[in-house]
Amino acid sequence: MPPPPPPGIVFGLPHTLGRHTSPTPTPTPSEAPSLEVSSSLSTPLTPFYCATRQPFSPVGLSGYPDPDTAFLRELVGEDTPLQQNDRISFFGDSITWLGGYIGLLRDALGMSAFTSHLNVTLINRGINGGKVTDVRDGGTLYGETYASFTDALAQDKPTIVVIYVGINDVWRGCYTNGTLPDVFDSVLRGLTQRGLAAGARLALATVSVIGERWDDTNAFDQTLDAFADLTRGLALSQGVALNDLRTWYMDYERMNNKENLEKGILSYDGVHPTDRGNMLLANHMAGVLMDVGPRRA
Repeated sequence: MPPPPPPGIVFGLPHTLGRHTSPTPTPTPSEAPSLEVSSSLSTPLTPFYCATRQPFSPVGLSGYPDPDTAFLRELVGEDTPLQQNDRISFFGDSITWLGGYIGLLRDALGMSAFTSHLNVTLINRGINGGKVTDVRDGGTLYGETYASFTDALAQDKPTIVVIYVGINDVWRGCYTNGTLPDVFDSVLRGLTQRGLAAGARLALATVSVIGERWDDTNAFDQTLDAFADLTRGLALSQGVALNDLRTWYMDYERMNNKENLEKGILSYDGVHPTDRGNMLLANHMAGVLMDVGPRRA
């Protein structure tokens, strides 16, 4: 048996390992949530739907603890559920397109003696500025052309699909062309079913944050909570794994954002991740990769 990876290689100090358990999914609300913005914040964050790709994750404010990496360490450990030649396609918006959390996952897989030989391929299918309909349809956005979900599945031949989308569906509702809740639910359901029909194991991730305040005073908090509920309910009804990023983000903020800052800790602009935010994302993406189950024969 090869030796375990040194404790310090996975982005932080050693942590106690524990099986990833997503929070209990909440059933889909019986009434569609409103797209109205809360009046608790007079000026919403500037609508930077797209991002500028950086060579490194922007550094967040100092003085805040790094997120736990227990799930990431478990994913690349002796009992990893990943299998030889697994192919993992990550679908999403600019948070995924920026590639920060995917890069951390790739580095961890390559540095561990338990996973470096498995030839696991991570594929970035993020769409800069994308909504759930953009993930479905593909097309050209902000000067870059993207494949449709169906074409991407045919090209990637993934054994695992992760879909993390919804921020722009909510964010654009205030300024231009957001996505109605029933449309979001319908399109995400169709993507889920299409991914399963292609033979992939599948995970859904809820929306995270538009603003880091933890006391429900970010402009979009109520709508984000409602869209997160839609994703939770869909994961439950379709029997797929859930990465409840909305909960994970808020848990970190309540514990560590003592000044109740709007940005700068997990995100540099209220949405797009800092190095610390990418660490949180990578850890919980690792957790949900352990929850998708074994590869189908």
